[in-house]
Amino acid sequence: MDKVKNTLAAVFKIRAGEGRPTFLLLLHSFFTGISMVYLETASYALFLKNFDSKALPFVYIVSALVTTFFGLIYSRLEETLSFSKLLILTLGAILFSTAAFYAGMRLAPSPGVIMAMIIWYNVAFVLTGLEFWSLASRLLDVRQGKRLFGLIGVGDIIATILGGVSVSVMVKQIGTVNLLLLSAAGMACCIAVLIHITRQMAGRLLMSEEEESGEATEIGAGGLLREKYFFLILCVSALSVFGYYLLDYIFYNQVELHYPGEDQVASFLGGFIAFIGIINLISNAFLHSRLIERYGLSLGLLAVPVAVSLGSASSVVITLAGIAGIFFWLMVVTKAFDEICRTSIEEPSIRILYQPFSPAQRLRSQTVMETIVEPVASALVGGLLLLLTSVLGFEANHLIYVIILVLALWIFAAILLKREYTNALTRALTKRKLGGGVLALRDGASIEVLRKGLNSSIPGEVINCLNLLEEIEHETLERALIDLISHPDPRVREHALKKIGDLGISSANEPIRNRLESEENPKVLGTALRTLCAVSEAEAFEFVFTYLEDPDVNLEVRRGAMAGLLRNGGIDGVLSAGAKLNDLRDSKIADERKLAAEVLGEVGISSFYRPLLKLLEDSDAGVRRAAISASGKLRNPRLLPALLENFAIPDFSTAAVSAVTAFGPDILPDVEAAFDREDQTRQVRIKIIRVISRVGGNRATEILKKKIDFSEEDIRSHVLSALVSCRYQADYDEFDTIQKRIRDEVADATWSLSVLVDIGDHEDVSLLTKALKSEVDKNRKRIFSLLALIYPPKSIMQAQFNLSSKKKDMRAKALEVLDSLLSQEQKALVFPLVDDIPSAQRHSRLVAHFPQNRMSRHERLKEILVRSQQWTSSWTKICALFVVGKIATREFYDTVIACLSDPDAVVRETAVWALGRLNPDDLVQRLQGLKADKSPRVAEFSRFVINSVGFARIPVGKGGYLTRSGRYTADLFVSILQDDGERTLRRCSAANILSRFRIPAARTALVRSLGIPDKTVRTAVLDALIKGEFVIEPKERGELAGLLAVEVRDTERILESILTISSEKQAKRLISALGQEMLHNRQRILSLMVLLCEDRDFISDSMKILFYWYIRQENRPVPDTVKECFGHLVTLVRGDGETKSLSRSMEKVVILFRFRNPARLKALWDKAVPGTSADVERHLRQIAFGSSVFTLSWSRICAMDLIVRLRLSGCVPQIIGRLRDKDDMVRATSAWALFQLAPREYRKYAGELRNDVSYLVSRTAKQLSGEEV
Repeated sequence: MDKVKNTLAAVFKIRAGEGRPTFLLLLHSFFTGISMVYLETASYALFLKNFDSKALPFVYIVSALVTTFFGLIYSRLEETLSFSKLLILTLGAILFSTAAFYAGMRLAPSPGVIMAMIIWYNVAFVLTGLEFWSLASRLLDVRQGKRLFGLIGVGDIIATILGGVSVSVMVKQIGTVNLLLLSAAGMACCIAVLIHITRQMAGRLLMSEEEESGEATEIGAGGLLREKYFFLILCVSALSVFGYYLLDYIFYNQVELHYPGEDQVASFLGGFIAFIGIINLISNAFLHSRLIERYGLSLGLLAVPVAVSLGSASSVVITLAGIAGIFFWLMVVTKAFDEICRTSIEEPSIRILYQPFSPAQRLRSQTVMETIVEPVASALVGGLLLLLTSVLGFEANHLIYVIILVLALWIFAAILLKREYTNALTRALTKRKLGGGVLALRDGASIEVLRKGLNSSIPGEVINCLNLLEEIEHETLERALIDLISHPDPRVREHALKKIGDLGISSANEPIRNRLESEENPKVLGTALRTLCAVSEAEAFEFVFTYLEDPDVNLEVRRGAMAGLLRNGGIDGVLSAGAKLNDLRDSKIADERKLAAEVLGEVGISSFYRPLLKLLEDSDAGVRRAAISASGKLRNPRLLPALLENFAIPDFSTAAVSAVTAFGPDILPDVEAAFDREDQTRQVRIKIIRVISRVGGNRATEILKKKIDFSEEDIRSHVLSALVSCRYQADYDEFDTIQKRIRDEVADATWSLSVLVDIGDHEDVSLLTKALKSEVDKNRKRIFSLLALIYPPKSIMQAQFNLSSKKKDMRAKALEVLDSLLSQEQKALVFPLVDDIPSAQRHSRLVAHFPQNRMSRHERLKEILVRSQQWTSSWTKICALFVVGKIATREFYDTVIACLSDPDAVVRETAVWALGRLNPDDLVQRLQGLKADKSPRVAEFSRFVINSVGFARIPVGKGGYLTRSGRYTADLFVSILQDDGERTLRRCSAANILSRFRIPAARTALVRSLGIPDKTVRTAVLDALIKGEFVIEPKERGELAGLLAVEVRDTERILESILTISSEKQAKRLISALGQEMLHNRQRILSLMVLLCEDRDFISDSMKILFYWYIRQENRPVPDTVKECFGHLVTLVRGDGETKSLSRSMEKVVILFRFRNPARLKALWDKAVPGTSADVERHLRQIAFGSSVFTLSWSRICAMDLIVRLRLSGCVPQIIGRLRDKDDMVRATSAWALFQLAPREYRKYAGELRNDVSYLVSRTAKQLSGEEV
């Protein structure tokens, strides 16, 4: 059953959700047709039996008058009844009248009843059409109407066929009059269907409150006639009526001549109607939607006049040729073409023409058209026929010439209407109601109102009245401004002073000086000083300069004074204010530096640009924003490089773009050169395009045209949007190029849709699916931008905007705009991407134009990653790499390796992660080069992956040599060990691995690495030298002795710090951490002593014992035998006392290893330890930030903790410096400390910290910001 439904839906182009309303409308149309066909047959058969065909013009005239009368009643009922009740009442009235005519013919048949019946048929025909198509227009939008209006009209056609075929039989069985009973029965069934529709689909029929309230005023018939679009519909409809009735008269005239009997006429008409119905059935069901979708409204509007023109022209030819015998049949054929084209093509097309109107206007316009305009046209054609036939004696063959004239006018009007249809749709989409006029203010009454407004207590009203007086240049403006200097509200005083300065009212000099004596508002005072300089120029220098000299003056006041002197104070003002300005620029107070920038912007002199160069790099965000704003006012090209640097900073990019835009067209060559730089980033390029777009003009357009095929799709999208903003329209010779670009975009969208099909809709690819859908959206946007270059941009861009509307009707109208503008080839490519159709159908329609091979998910992932950035965004590649990393199979190895060299840093970073997930044998080698990547994040993450993944993959053989076919050598680990950018843990691991090589190169590298500042690494190097049993050469003993002395001195400094801070009650944790520092120093000292000892036998026997008791058992007393062993080691290291420094060092080593308590050590070394708060802070700074003596992260963390507890806010700059520390825990603690001591400063770095590569740091930052973790 479902298969049959799907087949029928495909054949008749019925989409999801349209089946039920289509079926009900089809049923409604069928019963309406049954009723009308029997009513028409009975009416015309009885009329032609009792009247001459020449009476038809009277019928047309009276029918028009009666129809107009009922149309007016219908219009009034629209205002009082709901839409559903109005439709039911209309059909009920037709049912009642049909029953009344039947009773009249049975009880008192007369020519008057017959005349009334044929007149009523014409009225009922109009009312049923109005009712049905109003209902259809509510249930279907404009795009559905194009597809389905013809199909729902099939019900009427089927009824016409069945009625026409059955008429001859029915007439013989029940007689002509009883056909009225069948008509009434059909109408009763139609009412039943209508009631069902109104109940089941009430939501669709009720006009929404938004649409109803959106209509500013109700448009009556007069208002509609003033609209060009409606007037053209009127002309086409009226000419169509003229053509119909002229041909109708000739047709029935010929029928009367050929068939004199009532039954003959009924039988002929029944057969004719049946034939017409069959053809219409085929046309409406299978051809209408396809023809209209392919050829648009041009076919719908021109089909009838062209078809009738051919028949009329043929009639003229045979008449002139004297072949009168076939005139009747030629008229029958012409009438058949008229009925077929009118029913299956023209009428549905006319209904589509009403769609640009709102629902309320749509019903009103249809009512006016079908109950007033068309009946009046019918009356006019009736009068014309009376004049031509009764007065002038025209015969049927003479009327053909009149029809030809009407047809010519009809075709001309239809062509104009088709053009206006697109404009009407665009207006319907924009829904802009513009109004306005010129306000006359020069009359005395208006001036008096403005004067009263100046005395108002409401500041906004006073300012508005002032602006209006300035606009009309009234003579009282100057006096009013001077008076308002003393207004109670400071906003009014400030506005009046600014206007005085702008207008240069010199008479305000004295009032301004008087105001300065009493003014208390700093902002108004600053404005007054600036205005005084403007109206007095250099004469005001001495008076205004006193405000600069006073150090207690508010910054706003100084700002006004400085700006006034620089701009209007003459040479003295420039020199004195300039010196003050430089002082402000170099101030340590951010508000003063900001004031300097604001003054420069207010002065606006281009040559005063140099101070801004420094301020554009200021660390304070407020200062930098003020400098950027001032740069836009100075417009000096030398400021451009500094402004472009701010393009890349999100907090300043918007302001920087506005500032550069203010430079105007002269800056375009410079920004183009900046765009073309090879090292320019994507984000800066996008901002440059925005600048070019805002500047606009022919020069901007030429620059943008050169970038239209840029290699990155994001840049290309912005370039196209910018061209549209510049209102660029392509020349005729560029159309083919634009068309090719559209094809390329559609082909790329087809590829993305095919990838979506192949990768499936699984949860593990959800992020990639969203990215690919976003790619299709970007294709769609670029297509619209390209279309806007060759079609009216307003219509195209408005259609694009409304396609995203939630209202189905708006989307349908947008599609109709495109349908009326685009060529057939373009519609075939573009419509599958923009139409409201299922994804599968969209894909199948596009694949027909751009065939795609089916691939596996893995193949598609590889294809995404190797695609050019011209068509695939970095984000899509990142999502694909994320999927590859989760799959983690080796088949993606080559593809991921290729991504390591991608131009986008985030792609490279994700590729590093994905390669870590694949974990190949050569991971470390592949990532080694990326440790020096130009992106710090990529370099850092590469080190992290090597550290966390790479070393875990390196097996070492029992003999100390690396396996893996010799792929790794000592050089790799030497480079890691000696790389200061590497993490400490990885360098220690490299030292440990080098100890296993047991080759000279490894020994040499380890000895050279003893000078590494990082003491943790130095500890690992000493352990590696001992573990590897490397021999220390005589020339290297001096270096080791020097290191021993350094370790001893460092131990003394640690001891000093412990003793200094021990007075602080909260320092217990830090003292414990420093004790660990001393322990590590002891370990290095002992390691150095082992290496300096030449007695290898003694070392091999005693080394483990010494390390165990002196390093690992620091809280237990050392046995005497171990002490003796240590004493012997000291003796062996001293030797013959080869150096005095070594001897002194060994003396202190003995003390250090004998006593571990800091208090005992202090007594033995006799150290004087100061204990002031300044000394405590100095030692805390050394531990947390400065000295290389303290190497443990825990020591720095504990020191920062104590700094926070003691509220040492002077340490904030050094804490900020530690936010870049290599150690994750130190960075996290620094973030916490900054948050505690300086929350405002912390907010500047919060975003960067939340995105830190370390989970610990980012988690800490999110917790501090109150985010969920």
